[in-house]
Amino acid sequence: VLLQVASYASRDNATRALGQLSSAGIAGASISDIVSGGRTLWRLRVPAPDHASASELAGRIAGLGFGAPQIVKD
Repeated sequence: VLLQVASYASRDNATRALGQLSSAGIAGASISDIVSGGRTLWRLRVPAPDHASASELAGRIAGLGFGAPQIVKD
């Protein structure tokens, strides 16, 4: 299960958010890029072992001020 925390137009902002997750003890987060509408976006995603864990993790992430992460499939 993969949670998308946010997407950013700036890699610097995505990197800063990744640092916030790491500081909060949320491990495994990563940044990936995608081109959408002719511009590059930086996606911040966190893996979870299963849906139950994803739900708990999403609550922790939302509590950090990121909003509710979405479950995504690649």
